[in-house]
Order: sequence, then C-alpha cells, then structure tokens
Amino acid sequence: MKKTHLSAIAAALLLSVGLSSCSETSEDTSEFDNWQERNEAYFQQKYQEAVAKGQQADAFVLTKWSLNDSIANKAEDHIVVEVLEHGDGIESPMYTDSVTVHFRGRTIPTSASPEGYIIGSSYEGTFYDATSLPRTLSMTSATTNDGLATALQRMHVGDRWKIYIPYQLGYGESAYTSSSTTEWLSASIPAYTTLVFDVKLAGFKRPNAQ
Repeated sequence: MKKTHLSAIAAALLLSVGLSSCSETSEDTSEFDNWQERNEAYFQQKYQEAVAKGQQADAFVLTKWSLNDSIANKAEDHIVVEVLEHGDGIESPMYTDSVTVHFRGRTIPTSASPEGYIIGSSYEGTFYDATSLPRTLSMTSATTNDGLATALQRMHVGDRWKIYIPYQLGYGESAYTSSSTTEWLSASIPAYTTLVFDVKLAGFKRPNAQ
C-alpha cells in the first residue's frame, strides 16, 4: 500500500481534531474530495427541506441579519434552523451584545465521521444543561460569523437550535484556523465548509450593563 497525502486543507482539519491519516491505495479517494460541491449540495438540501415545511415552528429559514427579504433571493443568503428546545425568554440579543451559550460546531458528515468533525465545543461528551459550563462570546468577534449572528439575534434565553450555515455566511472560500488558544473554535476549518451548530442560549449582556 502506498500512502497518499490528503490535501493541505483536509490534513489541517484532521490534525486539529486529533486524527491521523490512514494508508490507502492510489485509487482510493479522500473523504474531502469535491468538498465545495458536497457542502453546497448538503446545505441546499437542508434549505429546500425547511422551505417545503413552510416556516413551521420547529424548522425554518432565516435571512442574513444584515439583509432584508427583497435582497435575500438566494439560498446562501439564509441559514436553516431546527428547533430542539423552546426557552421561556422574551428578549433576544442585539448585534452589539455578548452572549453566553452552550454550543458544539461540526462539519458536514463524512465517511470517517458520520456526525461531522467537531470544530469547537463548550462541553465534553454529551451535553447536560445542569453540569455543562457555557461560554461567553462577543457577537462582533471575527469567529462569530454572520450565520451565528443571524441565529443568535432571533433566539430567546433557553432556546436550543440546530443551525445550518452555508459557507458564504460561515468562514467562506478560505481555510480558517484559530489564531490563539483563547478562541472558542478549536480546529482548522477547510474552505467552503457548511457549518452545523447545536447552540443553546443561556443569556446575554448589553454593553456597559451593570
């Protein structure tokens, strides 16, 4: 068997999540082959499924927070939301707020990782509300992409959503790598990656609030 090299982007992702590449023949294909096309198709499917449900309470699409509906005429101008839990809060964060959240972010499923690779998480193992510690994020941080900002500004305290974010509202056409150990993302993310986030909003704070 000959070892083939994964693409630089795929290798960075595998390294960052603690995985190692395996031996494969020259006829084998990488699980990251056609990554852009597969990510676009994955999001389009989720988008069409949500649209077909007609904005039901448990699944819907949201327009990017900085656009209005007359401008947002493409699937990638939106995120897709699946509601996992309804909270009892009545207010939502603003873009200038900081938020306190439980979260786990993943890539789309791959052959080696059927649930998707974890790119960041506020908890280890299974999420338990009573014992997991939330993280505080700035809405204006570079790591809080447009897709997450769109979702968070529509959530209420206690809401838990599964959020599908197209790469256009995520980290775009370039690979993303955490720039410091203090960032809430812990992995390198390949270009063109559709992001899948499980997020629970625990609270939020206005600037200069006491």
